[in-house]
Amino acid sequence: MIRNLYSLLILGTIASTVIAGPYECSGEGPNKSPVLDIKPKLTGEVKNGKSWLLKEGNNVIYMAKLNGTAYEMGYAFGQLYGNEIADNIKGMNEYYRILLLDMFIKQYGFDDTVNYILSLIAQ
Repeated sequence: MIRNLYSLLILGTIASTVIAGPYECSGEGPNKSPVLDIKPKLTGEVKNGKSWLLKEGNNVIYMAKLNGTAYEMGYAFGQLYGNEIADNIKGMNEYYRILLLDMFIKQYGFDDTVNYILSLIAQ
């Protein structure tokens, strides 16, 4: 079912793009239909890259320009966005921890879930 949902979502996206067509974009001159009109703020600069932040309300975009070998670009990306990557991983871990706890409680009940967690801690 999930696979079918993803297939429909992808098909719908492709169909809407083909039907709508490009927005008067010749590739020359300034964009006449910008999605966001935010000035980038330089947030970091290392040997093989620079990073910018575009932020307006809830719209946040991280942008990087990297150069060098694949290793050098990866290293520069880690230097520029290491804290953001770590924060994102922490947030995902917390989200999945809450999601799994909620699933256990729904399936086994609160008391059985607490007893199971306590048995894991005691080991």
